[in-house]
Amino acid sequence: MSLIIQKFNYFHFPILSGTKSFSLITIILVFIILNGQTRPGSALRCYQGTQSYQLQVSGSPTECGYTAFTCIKVVDYSQGTTTRSCQTVNCTIGGTMTMTTSPVCQNTSGYPTQTFCCCYGDGCNSALGNKIKKSLGGLIIFSIIQI
Repeated sequence: MSLIIQKFNYFHFPILSGTKSFSLITIILVFIILNGQTRPGSALRCYQGTQSYQLQVSGSPTECGYTAFTCIKVVDYSQGTTTRSCQTVNCTIGGTMTMTTSPVCQNTSGYPTQTFCCCYGDGCNSALGNKIKKSLGGLIIFSIIQI
């Protein structure tokens, strides 16, 4: 009996592994992990819509499509708006991909002046946050100096 269990304890998948074999426990663990990632309701949830940048976000985050990885927030100071949405690519600031749990923000240097924030996690694109408030203060000072 032990020989039968040992014989069926490893599986060979030539397409996936070349010459490697996978243990039964590895296959079960991969199935459990993938099943947990694709269950209904597991899509990322972000705040979505456009409003005045001076207002706090209202409502609840809504589900993005299953291809969304991140939530974004774009503050357009020339229009006085904040736009929040889902994004299907990873957060990239200054050409470098970031994997932080808190929002990472970057200011544009040209016109229109904007702050772009990107984050991972349900509802992470909600409030103005200290980084955007500091960015706004810096932009106001920069604008006054330019005049």
